[in-house]
Formats: sequence, structure tokens, C-alpha cells
Amino acid sequence: MHAAVTRNKNIPPETGTRRHADVRPGHYQVRPRNLHLQTALVRNGQPAAVIAVPDTASHREAARRINDAVEAKTGIRLPVLSDRQYRFVRRLDTNLILPGNFTDNLAIQQLYRMHYTLLDPKYPGRNGSVVRTLHDPFGDEHNVVFAGASDENGLARAAAQLAARIAERPAG
Repeated sequence: MHAAVTRNKNIPPETGTRRHADVRPGHYQVRPRNLHLQTALVRNGQPAAVIAVPDTASHREAARRINDAVEAKTGIRLPVLSDRQYRFVRRLDTNLILPGNFTDNLAIQQLYRMHYTLLDPKYPGRNGSVVRTLHDPFGDEHNVVFAGASDENGLARAAAQLAARIAERPAG
């Protein structure tokens, strides 16, 4: 269970350092965090996600394949944007689909540095791929879908896997 820890505003802030034994009960309040386990790609006939890719042929092809699956299921195409727009991402205004790994996608690079993902040339490995989600990393109710790969063969495989998962989902 993930939780958010917040300082109890009824207790004045302490100065200096305190040993563990000196911490008073009730000093912090812990409340469960909503994980937003559903990741909408289309909502009410409008895109609810974007695909962010670097300007390479293999990434554009991965975005096309994913978008073709979304369009076949919903009749809507998602916007495809440059990964440069998300290179310093700290907040999301929509769900995000990120093909690649930290060496080729600047958005993945930022999330990698924040320890939200481990997609790099070693994982998932040569010709390897992984499709997974990151739930609400910034507390703004938006998720990230990774079509992760260590190389171009894996990237094609990850895009195909994500497209297949989209095709399996019920319409709507």
C-alpha cells in the first residue's frame, strides 16, 4: 500500500534534530494515496493521452503502431509529441505513452533519474521489451505507459505488445 505522509499542522515545527525515541505519537499523519490504476487513452471521444517520442524512424514507427491500435479500438488518434517537451517533466497534464529507454527518450531519461523506471540498454536487454505503467508519479492523477526496450528490435516488439494489449481491451 502506498501512502502519503504529511506533517500534522497542529504540532509546531521542531528546531534542531531529535532522536527517534523523542518523536511524539501523532507527529505525522499517514493517509492512503489513490493509485489511479486505470489509464485512459481516450475519454469522451477525445484523446486522454499523448505519445512522446524522439525524432527517429524507429520511434515514429512505434508511435504509429500504437496509434493505429488506439484508432482501431476508439476511432481516435492520439497526439504524437517530441520527447523534448517532457525532458524536465515534474507534472503531467495528460496520460503519457513513452516508447524506448533512457538513452533515446528524454522523458524516460527524466523518470529514470527520478528512480521511477529502469529502462536502459541493459534492461530489458538485447531484443527485450517490457510494457508497464507508472501510476500517478506526480500526484496529478495522470499515469505513464512505458513501451520499454533496450534496442530497435525490442522497441518494435514493445510497440506490438502494447498494441495487442490495447486491442484486447473492451471498447469504450
